[in-house]
Amino acid sequence: MKNLIVVIFMACVLSSYSQTYMPLSDDMEIGSYSHIKILGGSYASPDTGLEGMIRIINRQNVVIDGDSVMADGISATGYLIKIFNSRNVIIKNFKAGKNFHYAVKVTNSKNININGCNFFGNKTDSSGTCDVWADSTASLGGGVYLANCDSVQIYNDTMNVQNDGVALYHCKHIDIHNNLFSWNTSYGIRMFWTDSCSIHDNVSAHINRPQTDPSDAAAILMIVSNENKVEHNDFTYSGDGVFLGQYQYDTIPNNNYFAYNDCSYSPHNAFEATFAKGNIYKHNLANNSWFGFWLGYSFNSVVDSNYIAYNYGPADDFGGGIAIDRGFNNAITNNTFEGNSNAIKLWEGSPISGYTNFQSHDYIIENNSFTANKIAIYNQATENMTVSNNQFVSNNTTVYLTGSCHSDSITNNDFLSGRGFYIQNTSNNLIEATGNTFEGDSAFVDCKIYDHNDATACGVVNWIPCTLIPDIFEYQNQPPSDLIENPAIWDDFLFVEDHRPTSMNWDSTIKVTGAESLHILSQSGYDVTVHYDSPYQIIPKWNLSENDTMFVWCRTIINNPNNPYGFQENFFRIGSYSCTGYGYYQYMNDCYATSTYTPCVMNSCIGGQWVKYAIPLAGNSDWVRTSSGNPDLSEINYVEVTSDVWDYGFEMWIDGLSFTSHAAGIGDVTKNEDLKIYCYPNPAGDKTMITYSLPENDHVSLTIYDSNGKEVADLADGRQTAGSYNISFNSHKLLNGVYFCRLVTGKASRISKLVILN
Repeated sequence: MKNLIVVIFMACVLSSYSQTYMPLSDDMEIGSYSHIKILGGSYASPDTGLEGMIRIINRQNVVIDGDSVMADGISATGYLIKIFNSRNVIIKNFKAGKNFHYAVKVTNSKNININGCNFFGNKTDSSGTCDVWADSTASLGGGVYLANCDSVQIYNDTMNVQNDGVALYHCKHIDIHNNLFSWNTSYGIRMFWTDSCSIHDNVSAHINRPQTDPSDAAAILMIVSNENKVEHNDFTYSGDGVFLGQYQYDTIPNNNYFAYNDCSYSPHNAFEATFAKGNIYKHNLANNSWFGFWLGYSFNSVVDSNYIAYNYGPADDFGGGIAIDRGFNNAITNNTFEGNSNAIKLWEGSPISGYTNFQSHDYIIENNSFTANKIAIYNQATENMTVSNNQFVSNNTTVYLTGSCHSDSITNNDFLSGRGFYIQNTSNNLIEATGNTFEGDSAFVDCKIYDHNDATACGVVNWIPCTLIPDIFEYQNQPPSDLIENPAIWDDFLFVEDHRPTSMNWDSTIKVTGAESLHILSQSGYDVTVHYDSPYQIIPKWNLSENDTMFVWCRTIINNPNNPYGFQENFFRIGSYSCTGYGYYQYMNDCYATSTYTPCVMNSCIGGQWVKYAIPLAGNSDWVRTSSGNPDLSEINYVEVTSDVWDYGFEMWIDGLSFTSHAAGIGDVTKNEDLKIYCYPNPAGDKTMITYSLPENDHVSLTIYDSNGKEVADLADGRQTAGSYNISFNSHKLLNGVYFCRLVTGKASRISKLVILN
């Protein structure tokens, strides 16, 4: 409001000034109470004295209108406009200001308004590193530079293709909104000891220095900058979306507020805030990055109601959703975590000098949703962590504790469809885990709890009393005859090592067998991994001990002319999540295992032709078998397919993935005459499709019940002919939780679990 009043006052006062028309020239001195309109046209002239082509020094009440002016500073030095010790100045409408060090440099000034200008292509570097702690004496160049300024408005400007969009040093009350800062090479917005600003509705994307470490660049950099509001900005595809640093100044509270920003697709971190205190992150998107939130040594912070998905690093156990080394007193609440390597990773690493007293303790992790993460919560040497009222669905490992975890509690959570362990306690201390809801009977849950009963060096997990959801799943002892068919699930674990956009869908047109193939389209190609799971109501326990071969059809297109090699490598994994086996077999076709390049076996499917590959489960020279952990061929639960095409992008179709054996009957394609029911998607949001098949004509009843056995919907009741049926069920009015779809005929019944996550 204060800035708005100033702008209105300035507009009223300056409207009384007569407008003066002037051509642009070097060393223009502008007086107070001036309204200058620069004559339109192209000007190419350096700022020879590096003191500004237009100078506003010790002045007030000035308007500079650059409508239709294109100014070229030629040498990337000097300034188009230099303002010092002035107030009530408006700079507007410049069509171009390029090849200066900064287009505008403002110091020791107040009530400055810069709008409608196009300042681009000023000082630019694409190599070397950026020093995030450098002060104004080492400013990099770019669009607008402000130092020791108060009450500045910058809006509706374009400042890109240079080092900085806007650089702020020791400023306060700066309002930056509705600007385009994309494609800069250092920072979209740089803030150094700058407080009480509003940064909103800007597009500051693709901020990277491509020839150096991406962590050097950021959409917004905030060094010891506090009490700021950063809202509704596009910070995607930048080295870091948000980079906030408070090292050696952690006694100064940050108290910044970040809301409704999109920081996804960062090659480094969507949000990075280190040694930071009192920040709030709400309703942001932090996806497809190395880490969604890297908050090392941060404390007294809140991460609430964010969507954090598909974050992972170059190793299976690195990268993830939220990572905090030695932080404390942080609340992680009401977030949605999907498909991350580690959804939340808390640990106590080697101390940094000056911070040896920092420990990892007093975390509140409540009311979050965790779906299809490799590890939902990883804790190493934490103390007084409370994990409560969360919902865990289809995670590989749900909660993993190691090191000297102490006084941590895991209570009142829902553990649903866990692939691996519900709770794996390799620490040497007791973990209280009572009051949770587990899927399965007591024997099944006991198998999913890893503690002192499994290894005497581990601490006990006290998980009784608890609530058990009856074991209603269908156990599948043999894999389907074709794993590439709906309603199989292939998108829970779509991992791409460098996070570039990758998608998949069912293709009913380009296929070899069955109703559809799996189509993968990636702009990357650096270790793109897709992961198979059965529909949620089926638990695979495939006995492949008598099978000898995995077959798969593949078709690939690589149109990028920079890729003369085709595939770099391919590998398939079959894995176990069970009490008897935990790990995987990997079948690797490595085209670059030696110094002599050897074409990949799967290069034969490049060019759009379908090729069928046979992969021996014992391995061979083309498909070298290795193992990790203790996999069990008699109880296989999943399949993964990984492709690497030298990081140039590819399009691929997979079909007819199956397992066969020379033993009679095993693995043969058979017609399934059983009564089947599936819900997809599951978990469901506003609606789900209930699919069922009848082997013969019969009376059918289809009813949905809640977890207490109360009927909530009656979808079918009458005689139906044999065949497949699809019923769309509107679930938006139901509360989040577990429901059951019960299909009953005259001869049999089937129950399918349905999870609602609105």
